Order: sequence, then structure tokens, then C-alpha cells
Amino acid sequence: MVGKKPLVLMIVTHDTKEFEGRFLRTCLEEAGCEIVHLDPSVRRTVGSPEIPPEEVAEAAGWSIERVRALGHEGKCQAVMIEGAIRVALHHHEAQPFSGIISIGGSMGTTLGTAVMKAFPYGLPKLMVSTMASGFTAPFVGAKDIIMSNAVTDVSGINSISRDVYRNAALAIAGMAKGYDPAAQREDRPLVLMTTLGTTEASVRRVREALQDDGNEVMVFHCAGGGGGTLDAIVEGLCCKNREA
Repeated sequence: MVGKKPLVLMIVTHDTKEFEGRFLRTCLEEAGCEIVHLDPSVRRTVGSPEIPPEEVAEAAGWSIERVRALGHEGKCQAVMIEGAIRVALHHHEAQPFSGIISIGGSMGTTLGTAVMKAFPYGLPKLMVSTMASGFTAPFVGAKDIIMSNAVTDVSGINSISRDVYRNAALAIAGMAKGYDPAAQREDRPLVLMTTLGTTEASVRRVREALQDDGNEVMVFHCAGGGGGTLDAIVEGLCCKNREA
């Protein structure tokens, strides 16, 4: 990204978080980023985001009026998540992003991280969330999503949230500027392994032998989310092979 401003996808619902979204955008622009604002708002359209709610709904096969008429927060969100993923990936194909950032509460975090999960490993993903200090597995899943604690609610700018949002903008800007998708490509055969603390020494010897033989090796700890992550990577590779 040397000599070129990185393009960052910003996911913020302006119907409830307009002031916070505008502040975050200013911080990102001051940090040297170009912004594509994806606004999955349901209640109303505010301002002129690059990807407005109408476009998000249409990507899921709905009109925004039909979505609003559902009158059920969960059902509305399901439609907007589907549309947000589709429109974000479509934009990424035409004009690749170098990073994704979102701020939100429980529903904003659910939507923001759902979009992030659709993107490849290595692409910087940062979620500033009121949910970050609790159980984050449903939001992170098997992806490389960074969760940052919002500390206060996403409701106005105060002496704490000002620094939280600015730091998040600086963090994603730094990662986006250094992001190089070409560096993610590996042509070597890939071997996935699992390990436990009691098998670490033997796994290390096997890993080193496989690497010396020209393989790329990824090791996953059986405890925690390692096993599920391995399964998700295998599933993703199988899907790619079927598409090819």
C-alpha cells in the first residue's frame, strides 16, 4: 500500500450511531485512509453513506420498506446481515479493501463480525464492541477478528470513548497500510496438525520435518477453539476446490 491510501470498510448504523460513526470516519481519514461506509440501518437512512441501507436490503432481495415492515428486530437484522455480506464482498471484488472496522453494541457486533467472517484470513478486521469484555466466541468464531472493548456504551463521545475510537482508527489504519494480499499466498502443500501440551515436543519435531520437506504446517491446540478452527479451514479449502 506504499504511496496509496488504503481503502477501509467502515460498518456503522447511522440511524442509532450517527455521531459516533462520523467521529470514527474523521479519525480514519486523518489517519490516511479512504472510507467506504456500509450502513445497515433499518429505522431510517441518515446522510449519504457509500453503501446505504437501501442497497444493503436490495442485495438480500428485499426493499428497505419491506424490511422495516417486518416489525421484528431479529428478522430485520437477519435480512440486513445477508445483504451486508453480499454487498461488501461484491465491492471487495471490484475495489479490494485493506481493512474492516465496525463499532456497535450487541446487534451491531453481530452484524459487523458476520461481515468480517466472510472475508479471508489476513485482511485486518477490528470490532469495537460493548460485548468485547465478555464471551466473544460467537462473534469471533474461527476468524482473525480483533475485538476491542468499547468500555462505555456506544452512545455519544466522552473522554474515554474518544480515545477508544481514535485508537481503533489508528490501529486499523496501521494494519491496512501494511496489508499485502500477495504476501498471503502460499504454493506449498498445506498440512494441518493438532497438539496438546503433553505432545508439544513430538509435534514440534514432526512440524519441523514436514517444513524441511517443503510443506506449510499449521498447528492448532486441541483445547479451546483450535479444533473448530482447523475444521473451518478444511471446510473453506474444500469449498474452494469444489468451486475451482
